Amino acid sequence: MGVELDALSKGLSINNIAIASAFPKVGRTVKDGMIYINDVLASETDFANDPKNPILSAEISSYLNLTQNDAIQLFTPDKIDNIQQYPLCKKNRQYLIFDSESDNSLESIAKQLENRENILFVGCGGFAEYLHFKRHNPVLFISGSANRVTHDQINYLMQHSDIQSFSVKPEKLSQNTINKTELVSNIQKSLAKKQSAILYIAKSEKYTHDISLSNNLVGFLSDVVKGVLSDKSIELSALFLTGGDTAMQILRANGIERIQIENELEPAIPYGRVIDKDIIFKIITKSGGLGRTDCLTSILDIFESSEETRKEA
Repeated sequence: MGVELDALSKGLSINNIAIASAFPKVGRTVKDGMIYINDVLASETDFANDPKNPILSAEISSYLNLTQNDAIQLFTPDKIDNIQQYPLCKKNRQYLIFDSESDNSLESIAKQLENRENILFVGCGGFAEYLHFKRHNPVLFISGSANRVTHDQINYLMQHSDIQSFSVKPEKLSQNTINKTELVSNIQKSLAKKQSAILYIAKSEKYTHDISLSNNLVGFLSDVVKGVLSDKSIELSALFLTGGDTAMQILRANGIERIQIENELEPAIPYGRVIDKDIIFKIITKSGGLGRTDCLTSILDIFESSEETRKEA
């Protein structure tokens, strides 16, 4: 293990290696930096007699490829809560070895480390279960378009991603049977969980030909978006607006008057940043009849990918 960790830390330029080798669910625990199997030192179990890979020592540090400049820090259960304040090495390498005799302690270790940088995580299935890598901020799609092309794009998006979808039926709006407050709350809950969401107008022949109802629907979408964005704890990567009238009215309803175009995600699908307002998410606009069937899905992939990928878009 020592040679592999040495190569990884050098190759990735990571100086701090967190080792949590316990797997309590299968009887494997770590106490005082020693591995126990069902409360017996690993070096005193049948694993010590394994013909190919005998465990000659239960001490984790004995398997590390240490140099004179390397440091080892053992974290016993009483020290776990102090991990966030523990100084990490920037030049020399240090190994952080964690005792753990329960799933709760593994979960606590993972939570304490999740926001620390320059750490290489090492362990087994027991530790991996609690490593939740940070998800990128979600995208909120709003479609007020009745165009068939847009509906095909929406259907493709829902079939090829885990996006949370919310539809507005024009007939229900005209009958005043939609609970706007509940809809806003449900969208906020989805976004708060870092899950992208789409709010769209369901297909309706009446909507296509009824100008008054069409205007009411756009106004409804504007109100919903304004309600969703009123929760300042929600962080978006982007707000995607399709349908010209929809985009203009939603932006104005949220006090957005000026956008600086930065690039195109796809031909005729620009994105940019808001000027003169404290809004950091991007604004994407698209005319209803434009784009490939998978264009919404591709755009979602871009904004849910790494920051570097997004900059290249």
